[in-house]
Amino acid sequence: MATKRVKPNFRDRNTSAALDRISRLPDPVIHRILSFIPTIDVVRMSLLSKRWRRMWYSVPSLEFSDADITHSAFHSRKRFCNFVDKCLKHREASMRYISDSFITRFKLDIEYYGGRSALDNWLSFVIRSNVEEFDLRAKPKFEWSYISDSFYCLPEAVLSAGSLNVLKLEGLKLNGACSALIFPENLRRICGSPWLNLKNLKVKTYCRLTKKNKLRDALYWLSPKLETLAIEEEKKGYFYCDQKAI
Repeated sequence: MATKRVKPNFRDRNTSAALDRISRLPDPVIHRILSFIPTIDVVRMSLLSKRWRRMWYSVPSLEFSDADITHSAFHSRKRFCNFVDKCLKHREASMRYISDSFITRFKLDIEYYGGRSALDNWLSFVIRSNVEEFDLRAKPKFEWSYISDSFYCLPEAVLSAGSLNVLKLEGLKLNGACSALIFPENLRRICGSPWLNLKNLKVKTYCRLTKKNKLRDALYWLSPKLETLAIEEEKKGYFYCDQKAI
């Protein structure tokens, strides 16, 4: 009986060889490499070996996007939320017994469907972890929705995080002190004192640049440690501010 000859899979062989070479690198170098990879892929790589499984617990960068999961609309959202929940709970647990398990960068890019409790919990943990770079994009599901409840309201605790060096926001509802990012003339009345530690700041504002000087002065007051500041005008944006709350 003739046997079927199986062709060697050189692609798999090359991939394994590449991963093997990476595995020989020192932990800090591997952490640096994994910091540029979405968290869902880092978790998949953690299945390769015990060392890789331990490694992902101490990757300093977490990056989540609901576009990474492609299934039916409802199932993908549920699966994505469960994935983020489990990742953050594992990281929180690992901080108790792994000395170098900390989070310096957090990025979350989602369509916001309402129901803020899960998102509140995620951000609360991240802020407690002394994150340095915070990037949140939570655009409402319907692009041109101007209903208040369609937007996620940014917690003021995010802006008061003393560890922040980089802050990127898009698609949010800004009330209270957070509204100063849109209405800088209200800043001093709302905020008792400066509280941001940012050194470099790039702002894409949706107000006219005729207010640029007011915004510039407000941002320098808000974050007195600023070394560089760039202000750009966007033609359209996804921020909502409840002026009654100002």
